[in-house]
Amino acid sequence: MSLLGEISKSSEALRYHAKTAEIAGQNLAHVNDEDYARQRVLAREGVMYGAFGGLQTSGLEAGGLDHARSRLLDDRVITEGGETAALKAKKEILDLLQAAMGENLTNTSVNAGLDEDHESILAPGSLSRAINDFFNSFHDLSVSPNDATTKQDIYNKIETLVNRFNETGENLDRIESDLTLTVGRSIENVNRLLDQIHEVNKQVRRFELQDKGKAVSYRDRRQALLEELSSYMNFSFEDDVDATTGKVSGFLNLFVDSKDGRKINLLDPTGPKILTNDWDQKLTLGSSLIARDLSIKNNLKADGDATILTPDQITATASQAASRLNPGGRDALVQAKVTSEGKLGRIEVLDGGTLYNDSDSPILLTFLPPQPSVETVGGALPAAPAEGAAVDPNLPVAGQPIDTGNEVSAVTGGATQFENLGSISTNISRKEGDVFYFNNDTTGKLSLWQTLEDTIAGINPNGSDQFMEITDWPNGKVDETKRKFSDLEGFKKGDQIYYEGKYYQASNDAGAVAFQTDEISNRSFAANDVFQREGKYYQSLSPLVKGMDLTVLQDQNIGETIQVKSKELQGVGGSVLLLGDALPENDPVNFASKTLPLVDGDELLRGDVLNVNNSFFMMINDQVGTLDSANPLHLKYLSNDFNPENSSEFVKINAWIDSSVKQLDKTQAELELQIDEIYNHQGRFFIVNDAPYVADSDAFFIKFSDPESIASFNPFDEQWSEYIYEFNPQLVNPIAEVGSPESLQFLRTGAPTGHNTENGVWKELNLGIAEAVVKGGEIKDFKIINQGNGLPSENAIFLDGSSEGVATELKVNSGAVAGYQGAKLDVDKFRVSLNDLVKDFVS
Repeated sequence: MSLLGEISKSSEALRYHAKTAEIAGQNLAHVNDEDYARQRVLAREGVMYGAFGGLQTSGLEAGGLDHARSRLLDDRVITEGGETAALKAKKEILDLLQAAMGENLTNTSVNAGLDEDHESILAPGSLSRAINDFFNSFHDLSVSPNDATTKQDIYNKIETLVNRFNETGENLDRIESDLTLTVGRSIENVNRLLDQIHEVNKQVRRFELQDKGKAVSYRDRRQALLEELSSYMNFSFEDDVDATTGKVSGFLNLFVDSKDGRKINLLDPTGPKILTNDWDQKLTLGSSLIARDLSIKNNLKADGDATILTPDQITATASQAASRLNPGGRDALVQAKVTSEGKLGRIEVLDGGTLYNDSDSPILLTFLPPQPSVETVGGALPAAPAEGAAVDPNLPVAGQPIDTGNEVSAVTGGATQFENLGSISTNISRKEGDVFYFNNDTTGKLSLWQTLEDTIAGINPNGSDQFMEITDWPNGKVDETKRKFSDLEGFKKGDQIYYEGKYYQASNDAGAVAFQTDEISNRSFAANDVFQREGKYYQSLSPLVKGMDLTVLQDQNIGETIQVKSKELQGVGGSVLLLGDALPENDPVNFASKTLPLVDGDELLRGDVLNVNNSFFMMINDQVGTLDSANPLHLKYLSNDFNPENSSEFVKINAWIDSSVKQLDKTQAELELQIDEIYNHQGRFFIVNDAPYVADSDAFFIKFSDPESIASFNPFDEQWSEYIYEFNPQLVNPIAEVGSPESLQFLRTGAPTGHNTENGVWKELNLGIAEAVVKGGEIKDFKIINQGNGLPSENAIFLDGSSEGVATELKVNSGAVAGYQGAKLDVDKFRVSLNDLVKDFVS
C-alpha cells in the first residue's frame, strides 16, 4: 500500500509538471496574440494523513489555472480604446465633410491668398473656389463694365456657385443619412457583444463554480469582448456578488449612465438589455400615431380615472380622428431631423401620402421626447416558496443559485432595478422652456412638464407655479381658435389653443375675469385686464408683473385709481381701477347703468357706469355732479354724439355679464335663429355666426317651420359648423343648477380684441410642433411652429422601453458612437454656417 501511495504521489507530481510544460508551450505559442494573457498552473498539496513515521501529505497536484492579468491595465486598455475609437470615428466623418465640399489645398505657400494664387491653391470644383471665382469676376467687370463676355462670365459664375451650394447641401444630407445608418449598425454590434459577454459570463460561472481555478480562456475571451465593446461606447463594470455566499459569482455586471443621471445596468445575471437608436423620430401620420398618443395619455393618468380608454375605445377613437385626415388615402411617412441643440431642425417627408385636406383645419404633427423607463428592467428574483410547500428542484429559489449543467441560474446576484426618476430629478436646475418628465404626485406616474422660468435645483414641479404640466399635444387636424370670438370664450388651467400660428396651454384659468386669492398676485396682467379679489372687481390700467402686492386694494372707493407695487422688484408697479362689488350687466333689472343722452338733473359721479350699445364705461372724474344745460362743461354729456371712449374722464370696463343667452326651445311650432344670437342647448353654448339667405324674407337666418325638422335639429352637427360656433364661456356661477337663469349668465370681455398671449397665462408649448403643407392631397413639406427642447438626435442611444414612446437615453462619452455623435454636431454647425452664407449671398 505504501508503494502504491508513493507511485500515486509521483504520478500526480509528474502530471503537474507535464501541465506546467504544456502551459509554458502554450504561452510561447500565443506570444503575439493580443487577446491572450500569460497563464500559469497553480500548485496545490493534497490532504494530510497519518502513516508510519508521522503525518504525511499527498502528492503535489495541479490546482487549476491562473493568468497574469492586471485589472488596472485592462481598465486602461478599455478606456484608451474607447477614446481612440471616438477620435477615429469623428475623423472619418470630418473627412467625408471635407470631401463633400471638394476642399483640397494644392499649394502649401504660407503667403498664398485667395485672390493672389487661387488657381493653384484651391481645388477645382470646390465650394471655396466657386465663391472666390464669383467675387473675382466682379473685379474683371470693374475693368470692363460694358464687356458682354465679362457679364456673361458673371452669370456663369453665379450659376456655378448656386450649383455648388446645392451639391454641398445634398452631400450633407447623404452624410447625415449614412451617419444614422452607421450608428444603427454600431448599436447592433453593441447588442451582439452584450449577448456574447453574457454567454461568456455563464461559462465563467459554470467552470468556476467548483472552485478549481479560473476559467482563463473564457476570461481572456471576455476581456477581448469588453475591449471591442469599448470601441463602440463607454461603460463601467463590477464583479457580481453571490448574495448567499458574499463571494464573486464569476459574472460581470455592466453599467452606463443615462441622460437623466441614473446608473443603468446594461448586463446583469438575468441577461443583457436591448439598445436602440429609435425614439419614434419616424412617424406615420395616421390612426397608428393617434392611437399611440392615446396609449401614452392613458399611461399618464391615475388608475381608475374615468377618462382612461380601453384598447377597443383607443382603436375606435383613433380611427375616427384619422378619418378627418385622409379618408381612404395612403398615410404619410415622415422623419424628424434634430439639431445638435436638441431642437427640431426640419422634417423630412419620406412618403407624402394621398387625399390629405387641410382646407378646413390645419394638420399638426408633434415630436415628443421619449418617456424614460422607470419600471424594473431585467428579471426579478422569484418569490420564496410558502412554508411547507413542495419545491421544484429544477427551479431556482430566491437566494439559492443552482447549476443545471449547461446553464447557470439566471438569478445569481439578482437583477438591477432602476431608481425612481421622480426622487432624483429635483436636483437639477432648469432653464425656461425646458421640457422633461417627472412624477405626478396625484397620478403616481410620469408626466411631461415645462419650465416656465429659470429655476434653481431642488424644486418639485408638483404645486409650483414655476412649472406647467403638459396636458396634451397635437397630432392630426386641429381647430384654430379664432380672434372673432375671443370675447366669449373662457378657459381652464391646462386648456390648449392653436392661435395665430402658435400652440399654447393655459398655465392658469383664462377668461374675462381672473380670480386672485393671495396677497401677492400669482400672474402678470396686461393693461385693462380685470380681476377679482375678496368680492371686489378691479381693472389694471397699466401692465402689472407677477408678484404685485394686492393688500393695498382694501378700503378704497369705486372709480378710484390705486397704485400697486411689486413685492420683490424695487420701483416696479402700476395702477388699478376699483370697479366695485359687481360687474356691469346687459340686463337693466340686475344692474343700473346710465344711457346716453343724459338729461338735465341727472347726476354724473365718479364710479357711475354708462352703457353704450353694451359697451360699459366708468366715470373716473369726481367733479361733474348734477348736469345742467346752462353749464358749458356739461353740454357734451347731454349730446347724442358724446363718445366716452375718446374721453379721459371715462375708462372702458373690459369685463361684463351677458344675461341674454336663450335656452334652445325645440318644442315650438317654428324655430328661427338670428345672427349673433347666443343659445344654450344641453348645457353647451353656441352663437349663430352666419346664416343662409332666406329668399322670402330677403334676410339671413336659420329657420325651421315643421316640428320634425325642429325636433331633429342638432346645432353641434358638422353640417352646421359653417353657421354655428360652439364656445366654452366663463360662467358667472359655475355651480348653478342646470337650466336656471344663473346657469346661462357668463362673463365676457369688452370686445373681441383677441386672446392676450403676453400676460403670462398662455404659455407656448415648447415641443417639436410643425404644420403640414399640403398640395394636391400630398404632404409636401412642414412649417416648423416650435423647434421644441430636449429632443434626442437621430444618433442617440436608448435603452429600449417596454411600450411605444418609452425609451431611456444613454449618455455616451467615448467609443465610435460618441465620435459619430460629436461629428454630427460639427455637421450641424457647418449646415447652419452654410445656410447663413447662402442667406448673405442672396441678400
